[in-house]
Amino acid sequence: MRNSFLFVVIICAISYSCSSRKLAKTSAQQNESIRKDINAKNDISITENDLRKKNVSLVINKAITYIDVSYKYGGESYYGIDCSGLIRKSLQAVGLYMYRDLTSSDFFNEEGEIIYSLKMLHRGDLVFFVENGGRMNHLALVINIHPDIIIIHSTLKGVRYTNLTNNYYWRSKFLQGKRIL
Repeated sequence: MRNSFLFVVIICAISYSCSSRKLAKTSAQQNESIRKDINAKNDISITENDLRKKNVSLVINKAITYIDVSYKYGGESYYGIDCSGLIRKSLQAVGLYMYRDLTSSDFFNEEGEIIYSLKMLHRGDLVFFVENGGRMNHLALVINIHPDIIIIHSTLKGVRYTNLTNNYYWRSKFLQGKRIL
């Protein structure tokens, strides 16, 4: 009898470990979970704005861990990363899983507010740039807006901070921003 019970436990454990992984929680589910945890621990109410700020901080902090990582086309690791990979890996910090090529037109089907002016950008917004021939082919993450707009992005020189307010090259290539957090 004991051997039968042990056999059943082992089979259950193997089938559980071999089953496909559950999809990550959606951002809304994750936010609700965070809100419940914080409310339970602190007996306070947390607002959507508080959650947005927390998510923005998590995404920015993840992006910053890639500073000085070298550029690698198609890369998504600390051994080399490109602009899409940097944003994709940073967004994963809050459970957002996006297209590999974030500069593709598919990305614009995602929900979020489009921002057409640099003055309207907030921390955590994505910014899209056109470089060659008017085609969108670069993106970055806004990490600061006062007094200057500072972005983090992966360039041919690696992951860098750039002052968008004072950098004519990148400022002149700005296409639009997108607020997804």
